[in-house]
Amino acid sequence: MRVKKVLSIIVIGIVVSLITHSCFPTDHYVMKSAVLFGLNNKEELQKTFSINQLLFRIEGFLEWEYAKSYYAQINFINSCYATSRPVKFDEIIISSIKLTANKDIYFENDTIFANTDLWNNDLLKDFQWYNNETERYNHNYVLNFGFDDSVYQKLHIPNDLYTFELSFITEENKSFTIVTELEYFAK
Repeated sequence: MRVKKVLSIIVIGIVVSLITHSCFPTDHYVMKSAVLFGLNNKEELQKTFSINQLLFRIEGFLEWEYAKSYYAQINFINSCYATSRPVKFDEIIISSIKLTANKDIYFENDTIFANTDLWNNDLLKDFQWYNNETERYNHNYVLNFGFDDSVYQKLHIPNDLYTFELSFITEENKSFTIVTELEYFAK
């Protein structure tokens, strides 16, 4: 009889621990890392690190995270068990994008000096382009962005090797900075 009581208490304790040590998903698949590529047109990924327009692709790698319930932090059982996944993707806040180049470029009669934010520059802002229809596959987030074709009638970028620095913030308030070298060549 005594053994049954002990076993009952142990079983009840385990069930209570499992219930109180549950996990719940974060709202988003969270962006863990990102890379920057150049594009030669609005679809063609340029893996040779040379571009003929200021078009780029950000590839963000997403994972889901789980948070322990309040009671799970007591640590009777060191793991938690989840039964669902997040349904949203952690997206880049477009207004947070900052893009700089390490060399001067020229817009009509004005110079856009090195390390000036190109994405939010008053001269270039009206020419911004990005695809709203981001691709989501294999838990990757892809955003193509840059400047419309019409800007290149006014913009002069000397052929050279450029270091581009991109920074942005995601909806989950994660900030990223990516630095990459791309060779620019005029068509």
